[in-house]
Amino acid sequence: MGRRRDALAGLDLFVAMPDSPHDLGATGVRNLSASLERALRSGKHDLMPTQRYDVRPEGRPWEMRYWEPTNWAILDESGSVLALVHHVIDVTGSILRAEPIGSSIARRERCADPLISRADLAIANSRQLLEAARNDLLRARLETRKLLPVER
Repeated sequence: MGRRRDALAGLDLFVAMPDSPHDLGATGVRNLSASLERALRSGKHDLMPTQRYDVRPEGRPWEMRYWEPTNWAILDESGSVLALVHHVIDVTGSILRAEPIGSSIARRERCADPLISRADLAIANSRQLLEAARNDLLRARLETRKLLPVER
């Protein structure tokens, strides 16, 4: 995204990543906010369709970007939401390079394999993210326990 972590830390998500003022039809903030709300209410994954959500790297002009976002809740043992995870895969390159899909069967068959490959990659990424989220949750629990007073 072209921004340092310390420049973003502590900022509200939508202050740090607003809609581009150059795209009057931008819906990124509205769509992401609705998805996060669905994940919060349901406690489940919310898979968003590919989103155009432009970014402004530090010291550079706004850049057009496309993302495949997934949002989900991390729940405690009682089912209460501890945190929301927002994960995105930058698919700008594949979106901007994509050929228009024609109506011929041969053309559709050629396009199917890359789509299946992308789906398999997304599934593998999701599994890795879930494992990383579980590990983060365990670390957070351990750190929280260190902060709690010792019972005597």
